[in-house]
Amino acid sequence: RYEEVWFCGAGTSAFIGESLCVYLSERQSAVRYIAVPSTELVAHPEQLLRRGVRRLVVSFGRSGDSPESVATLGLLERADCGGLHITCNARGALARSTGARQRAIVLPEATHDSGFAMTSSYSTMLLYALAVFDAVPIQEVVTRMIA
Repeated sequence: RYEEVWFCGAGTSAFIGESLCVYLSERQSAVRYIAVPSTELVAHPEQLLRRGVRRLVVSFGRSGDSPESVATLGLLERADCGGLHITCNARGALARSTGARQRAIVLPEATHDSGFAMTSSYSTMLLYALAVFDAVPIQEVVTRMIA
């Protein structure tokens, strides 16, 4: 069981973590949910990755190949962390991660936006993470969000 769950990503993918933390932190839970931009994690790993905490790092990445995503994978291999990678690109580094405590969820190819805006990839990664981490059925969450 993890004490902390970190949601990491760069740019729009970082906003997924921020959105999740606001929502999940309102729940009564022994787990601390923390949004950590992967740019910060990569720049200051020694300040952030303290030992002795059971931590799951959830990485979001549309392509899964950004320099931040690749560097985060390297940090997770050296740190005592589990990793769950949610990506829209089956050929990206996040999807191909194979560490002992690493798992990847690859979303359908149609969610891998090719344009500038990450409309479907953002929405799909966010909703998938909600389905994984929230005890409330996703249908109830969506109903509350649009009500």
